[in-house]
Amino acid sequence: PTEAPEIAPPQIPPVLKPKLIIGTLAPLTKTELPQEHYEVVHTSGALMGRSSKRANLLDSFSIAAPDSPGQPRTEGALRGLYAKGGKWYAKMSGKWFEVTVEGDQICIIDGARSGPPVIHDARGQWQIDTRLRLRGGGSKGARQRVVAEARRRSVELLAELNQF
Repeated sequence: PTEAPEIAPPQIPPVLKPKLIIGTLAPLTKTELPQEHYEVVHTSGALMGRSSKRANLLDSFSIAAPDSPGQPRTEGALRGLYAKGGKWYAKMSGKWFEVTVEGDQICIIDGARSGPPVIHDARGQWQIDTRLRLRGGGSKGARQRVVAEARRRSVELLAELNQF
């Protein structure tokens, strides 16, 4: 009689758990969070209530009014923003802020420091965007281009199939 040889399961070494060490860390001396905190979840502005924290945060990013900023944009997603010298500016609560435009998101900036995102209301007034969101969700424009290209390609392929 022919029988299959018995296969022994491989030996798995036991997993050693590291010893748990509980210690006290030094208290934080800065009130600002480290930059790596903002890599995944963009919480700046989202978790603050309508308290003095928001005003203090805004004050830390405010700049002197740009020299002759001109007229703000009157249409589109950038409505209410001022463009001067390749930079964008927003006026909120009577103060000026430099902003960066990345895709469909507009954020306050101050040199290397990145601040909270801002959003405009129906009147074109800018304010802190308090919605909690994940970072890196992709540009809506890029997604729309991919979908449009896929639709165009499907029409081409369907036409080729019908000619066959």
